[in-house]
Amino acid sequence: PLTLSWCAAQVSRVITFCTGKNFTNSYAFMVFIMNMLFGCVVNALVFLWLFRLLCRSARGSMKLKLLFALLCCCGSWLFSYMTIFSNHVPAALAATGVLVSLDKYRRRQDKRAAAWAGFSGGVLFTLDFICGAAFLAAAVPAIWFLAEKEQRINHSLRCAASGLCIILFSISLNHAAYGTVLPLYIASGGTFTPGTDDKSMLLYFTEMLFTTRGLFSYQPVLLLVFPAVWFMWRKLKANDIAMLGASFGVIVIYGVITNEFGGFCYGFRYLIPVIPVLFYYVSKWVLSSRNSRLILFAAVLGTVGIIPAYIGAYEPMCVAFEGHRSPAGHFTRTIRSTFMSNLLAWSYESYPDSVLTSALIERYGKKDSFRCLQAQYVITKHIDALKKLSEDSRFNLTKTQK
Repeated sequence: PLTLSWCAAQVSRVITFCTGKNFTNSYAFMVFIMNMLFGCVVNALVFLWLFRLLCRSARGSMKLKLLFALLCCCGSWLFSYMTIFSNHVPAALAATGVLVSLDKYRRRQDKRAAAWAGFSGGVLFTLDFICGAAFLAAAVPAIWFLAEKEQRINHSLRCAASGLCIILFSISLNHAAYGTVLPLYIASGGTFTPGTDDKSMLLYFTEMLFTTRGLFSYQPVLLLVFPAVWFMWRKLKANDIAMLGASFGVIVIYGVITNEFGGFCYGFRYLIPVIPVLFYYVSKWVLSSRNSRLILFAAVLGTVGIIPAYIGAYEPMCVAFEGHRSPAGHFTRTIRSTFMSNLLAWSYESYPDSVLTSALIERYGKKDSFRCLQAQYVITKHIDALKKLSEDSRFNLTKTQK
C-alpha cells in the first residue's frame, strides 16, 4: 500500500539526514533498518499492547498473561512476516489498536478513545482495505451502543470522522501518485480477481483455515476461539461482538472474493490482522476459566505454533500454490503446503543429508523437490545452496527435467 511506502520514505529521509546512509550507498543497512522498524518493532508493539490489555481485562497471573502475549507474537504468522517489509504486521498492529481503543471506551466513555478507535480503523483501511472496512464498520456501531444516550451521536461521529480523515489522505495520495483513488494492487487487476475460475468453496475454506494454508493449522491455539465464544457469549459486550464479528467477517469475505489461496506467500497472509484479536479472546477465556488443564492445553497448542512460525520466517514470500495461476505440472500442485515447501528448503540447506530431508524428497519426488528447492533458493538468493543443489547426485535429472 502506498501509505505504508510513504511512511517508510519519511523514515528513510530522517535516517539519511542523520547518518548520510541511503539505499544507494548502504542498501543492505537500509533494508535491515526498514525490516526491523516495520517488522520486528511493530510486532513488539503488538505484544506490548496485547499484554497490557490482558493485564487490564483478564484474570490470571501476570506470568500467564505474559506467556500468551508472547505466544501471539512468536507463535503465529506475525513472527514469520516480521522478518520482511510488508503491510501485514502493521495491519495487525492497527487491528490491535481498534481492539484496545474499544475496550478502553467500554470502561470509560471518553471521546478520545472513540476517536482513536476510528483512527486505528482508518489506518487499518490504508494497509488492508477489506480488514479496515470491516473493523471500522464494526467500531462505529460499537461506540453507539456503548455510549451514554446523550453522547451516542457525537462519539459515533468522532469515530467515523477520524477513520474517514485517514482514508481520504490515503485516497488523495493514491490519486496524486497513480491517478486513481484505488490501491494499485486493485486498480491494476492484482490480487483480487474473483470469478476467474470455478473454485470449490468447501475445498477453498478448508485449505484456507484447516490444512495447507490454514489459519488454524498454522496457529492451532486459535481453534479455542470457538469454545471461547460459546462459553463467554452472555458476558460479551458490544465491543467484543464488534471485534469478533469483524474478524469472522474478514475471514468469510476473503474466502469468497479470492481464489489464489493467499498468493505468492507463506500461509494465508490476508488473515494476519485478525490474529491478535482472536488470540486475545482465546487468552481471556482460558485465563478466566482458572482451569489448570485448559491453561496447560492452550499453552501447549500455542507453543506448537512456534514451529510453523519459525519455518515461515525462513521465507515468508515463498513460491506457493496459487490456484488458477499455477500452471498444470507446476511443482506447487504437488507441494501445496507452504509449511512443507519452506521446511524442505530449510532442511536441505541446513541438514542436506538428514533423515528429514531425505524423507521430504522421497515424499514429493526428486523432480518436484528439485524444482521447489531451486525456486526457493533463487528467491532467497542463497547462492551456496543453489550450487550445492546443482552438484547433488541425488537429483540425477536431465536438463529437460530440471
